[in-house]
Amino acid sequence: MSRKITFNERVEIVEWINKGSHSYSEAAEHFQVSYQQARSWALKAKEKGFEALVDTVAIANQNQR
Repeated sequence: MSRKITFNERVEIVEWINKGSHSYSEAAEHFQVSYQQARSWALKAKEKGFEALVDTVAIANQNQR
């Protein structure tokens, strides 16, 4: 099972991609996440801002406890 990536880590990954002109593949390797996940976070942040990177599923699960 893979570890949970925090909101702050997601922001760091997106900023690393955008500010350093790094590819999704480079980000995936550097941060040990999948290419698909790095791409998804970057596109979400571009379209809706960093707020879109919040893990709403984890929040919902916490509220059910």
